[in-house]
Amino acid sequence: MSPVGGISRSCSLNFSLLLTIVVLASSFFFAQVTSLGISDPTPPPGDVSNSELQALLCLRLHLSNTSGALDSWKSSGNLDYCAWPGVTCSRSHASRVAELDLESAGLDGQIPPCIANLTFLTRIHLPNNQLSGEIPPELGALHRLRYLNFSSNHLSGTIPNTLSSCSHLQTIDLGINLIHGEIPLGLKECLNLQVIFLDHNKLYGNIPEGLGMLPNLSKLLLAGNNLSGNIPFSLGSSPSLTAVDLTNNRLTGGIPEGLGMLPNLSELILAGNNLSGNIPFSLGSSPSLTTVVLTNNSLTGGIPPFLANSSSLQFFEGNLLDGRIPESFTNLRGIIDMDLSRNNLSGEIPKFFESFSSLKLLNLSFNNLEGPIPTEGKYGSIYKGRFDSEGYTVAIKVFKLDQVGAPKSFVAECEALRNTRHRNLVKVITACSTCDTTGREFKALILDCMANEYGVGRKISTEGDIYSYEIMILEMLTGKRPTDEMFKDGLSIHKFVEKSFPQKICDIIDPSIIPNNEDDNAESNLDRENHAILGFWSCTMQLLKLGLSCSIETPRDRPTAQDVYSEVTTIKEAFSALRSREI
Repeated sequence: MSPVGGISRSCSLNFSLLLTIVVLASSFFFAQVTSLGISDPTPPPGDVSNSELQALLCLRLHLSNTSGALDSWKSSGNLDYCAWPGVTCSRSHASRVAELDLESAGLDGQIPPCIANLTFLTRIHLPNNQLSGEIPPELGALHRLRYLNFSSNHLSGTIPNTLSSCSHLQTIDLGINLIHGEIPLGLKECLNLQVIFLDHNKLYGNIPEGLGMLPNLSKLLLAGNNLSGNIPFSLGSSPSLTAVDLTNNRLTGGIPEGLGMLPNLSELILAGNNLSGNIPFSLGSSPSLTTVVLTNNSLTGGIPPFLANSSSLQFFEGNLLDGRIPESFTNLRGIIDMDLSRNNLSGEIPKFFESFSSLKLLNLSFNNLEGPIPTEGKYGSIYKGRFDSEGYTVAIKVFKLDQVGAPKSFVAECEALRNTRHRNLVKVITACSTCDTTGREFKALILDCMANEYGVGRKISTEGDIYSYEIMILEMLTGKRPTDEMFKDGLSIHKFVEKSFPQKICDIIDPSIIPNNEDDNAESNLDRENHAILGFWSCTMQLLKLGLSCSIETPRDRPTAQDVYSEVTTIKEAFSALRSREI
């Protein structure tokens, strides 16, 4: 959304707000020091208990919490800080704090450097809070640290290079934050690292080649960033790897052959990049690889027959795969979902799909395939065929009348379509009644959903499908139908949205979908609610912009189906990340 006010006014307000915060912070600090009885923040030399206590009180001073988890962290009252909520002391060193576990504690504020004064810490677990600011580089002094989890917060800044000094570190999880910059090369010095989760941040640059040389690395999750360059070939030399997720980055080049040779790799998720070349043959020889996700790349060549050994084939859509669907897929009789859409596959649709009794989703759209799609429904099948007399592609729904309830269902669907009023939905082309070769009677509906250009004699096209889909998006966001009485004298739903975009979108969005704050404790959740509302409007703006671009009158000016799918996926993931922070 556009900022309110000019630059000078905005700067003045920011400066005034900054002064207010400084004054309030000073008052708050003084009040806290007084109430906690802290007369000298520097502990006497050699007083271990006091040192640990002061470090915890310092942490308490910098963090506020809505759950009350830190309310008992006071120097007065219970002095046994090892019994405080979220604090666990070492068994071998009773007065030393070994673990901080404050997941979903409603923590707000910035992590202070004094956390590093708890020098015996082995575990820091603070996910699902509202922590902000940068990760203190002083954490590098925690040489005993094995586990670090700040995921699902609002942390910014970069990953401190000093973490390379934590030589015992086994797990680092900084996922779902606002961290930017490059992944520190120093992480390769943490030879004990087993899990690296840096997903859904703002990281950029190349994936360091040294990560593949970590001998114990088991899981690498870098999804949802802006990483570029090639997938390091060194990852194919990590024998302990079980899962790699590099979804939605800007990676290029081919898939390293070595990944398919890893003995323990079970999940390889590379969707939403710009990877090219053929799918490596080695992926089919991996003894443990069960999930392969290559959606939305630029992979070429045919579908390798060996992929029939995979338990999941619903994420191969959106590439440049060509050739026929392999006959080896006949071995996938237990598969539930299969999505091979938006490729360059050709030839006839294999008849063996008829025997796939467990199949619930079969998506072969946007290819060059021919023949019927034998997907059995409750009363019949839906086929995508060619209406030969006109050369149009249509949808044909067949109702088998020997099934109980089928005649009633046929009549009900005809009635529903007869009463439907939509500028992009033409009436049923025909409804016929005939018999098949076995003597069973069946009826068929032949229908289609068309864009405006179809009404003036143009042939059915992908651009028309894009138009219909995005008119639906505008309809859902505004709560108005294209056939609304207000749309007359040249005014369409497209022009209605276009006139209000972007400055006046608040006036046209359906009020029922706008989030509001129903929390009784609204004041304490103000930052979270503001973040959620801003995120909502950001996603809404992106959807409206996409809807406008796809419903342009001239078909050739509309984006491709792959571009639309990619954009909608990005918006969905941004909204999902927003929801996960609320949870």
